[in-house]
Amino acid sequence: MRHPATSLPLRLLLFLVLALATRAVVLGIGIVDLDEASYATAARELLHGRLLYADVADHKPPLVFAWYALAQWLLGPTMLSVRLLTDLTILPLTALGLSAFFDHDRRGLLAGVAWLIYGAAFIGHDMLAVNCEILMMLPLAWALVLLRRPADLSALSRLILAGGLVGIATLSKYQAGLWLPVGVVAAFCSGRDARGGRVLRATFALGAGFAIPLLAAYLVFASKGIGQDFLYWNLLHNLDYLGATVSLAEGLKRSAVSLLPFVVVTAPLWIGMLRLRAVETDSHRIVLVKSGLVLSLLGVIPGMRFYPHYFVPVYLPLALGAAPWLAAHTRRPWPRSTWLVLAWSLVMLLGFTASTFALYRRTDVYPETRPVFAAVAREMHSRACRPDGSVFVWGYAPQFYYEANLPVASRFLFVDRTLTGHISGGAADPRLARPQHWDWLMADLARSQPDFIVDAAKARLSRWGYPIDGFPRLAHFMREGYQPVTTIDGATLWQRRACAVVSEHAFGKLTP
Repeated sequence: MRHPATSLPLRLLLFLVLALATRAVVLGIGIVDLDEASYATAARELLHGRLLYADVADHKPPLVFAWYALAQWLLGPTMLSVRLLTDLTILPLTALGLSAFFDHDRRGLLAGVAWLIYGAAFIGHDMLAVNCEILMMLPLAWALVLLRRPADLSALSRLILAGGLVGIATLSKYQAGLWLPVGVVAAFCSGRDARGGRVLRATFALGAGFAIPLLAAYLVFASKGIGQDFLYWNLLHNLDYLGATVSLAEGLKRSAVSLLPFVVVTAPLWIGMLRLRAVETDSHRIVLVKSGLVLSLLGVIPGMRFYPHYFVPVYLPLALGAAPWLAAHTRRPWPRSTWLVLAWSLVMLLGFTASTFALYRRTDVYPETRPVFAAVAREMHSRACRPDGSVFVWGYAPQFYYEANLPVASRFLFVDRTLTGHISGGAADPRLARPQHWDWLMADLARSQPDFIVDAAKARLSRWGYPIDGFPRLAHFMREGYQPVTTIDGATLWQRRACAVVSEHAFGKLTP
């Protein structure tokens, strides 16, 4: 038998090929999910020297924007760049981490393969987009690798490094922080002798490691004078978001249309997880996997929105938990159950891949596929009067920013609950609007004097529809300095009057 180290490059190559093959269906698509548009837009602003959370802001941690900026800097300012870099690095290296958890034996190979296949075998709109959840999987997988043996809980350096990796993952997506107790739970379950000392050591070391990248991130922003902005958008703004829970009826409906189908599609992994104790002799790894599953499921619950991309972290412990059962069933001769699992996996993967291919070639299913974004962008460029003219979008649609490729006029990439009371995935609550945020918005617009404002109130995008007339400060600002020039598929383009004079002279009479 060949030593695992000998076949390691081949295993990594296999994971890389699988990552590309299972995600190839979206390589030619611009924006798969609207969050990608916000990440790409903010990253573009960063590459032009603007400050995250001060000049351009979204309630996501900084590493997702840094990743998008790196991809655009290395490979070009397109989503293809981000997808390729993710498929060539994040995905295969995460699969390699799952393999390393089992010391690169048969279980490890199958864990990595299962993670890649099932991670693509669901709703492409969520699973194939380059979201925060995908990025946080890499450090989380390798944090588990550092703790995979009981002796690792006595190694202070490994505990600190594992906590640091969880901290790095949290700078990609906050829910990653829920994984921090995995090592503590393992220490508690590792035996009665000196249990208290092991738990205390694990808690201290993991917590210290976890704090290091978070503190470093804060200090970076504080050195630029925007430490408070960093804390607000990463902490306080998200606490408000967690508190804005959808109704119980809506939550149950979402669980029925998202969570239940996810469980059905991943049924072989759940079966393997249930059979874990019967086929895995290492009780320490069992504790790590099962506690990871419980903690990842806790990250799905907040807000009861049940977006499918919330399930991405669940794939990691599921694949690890199912791997020993899959390994036991792939020794020749294969039993009927093995053929059934293989057939089910291929049907799910090919079926969802085909559905993604079909749905993204229509313009009436996902808002991201609508031609209105590119059409409005073309209109703006045809009427431009300043090379550095900026744009503000009144709506929940950062796709306009992405397509326009113009500077953003305000820090608010999304016009949501703190301005209008709009809650993504829930009912609007005007009481959530904050007067201070209106001060921020109007100060941004007064400073930037955008050439264009896109009014998306009637564009039927993301269940967002708030007429500007309902917000007197913005309405007054627009009446004083802007005029509508055209409406495309419900989105009205307003142009600064000084620019409109130039455009009218160059392009003829404006369309009212």
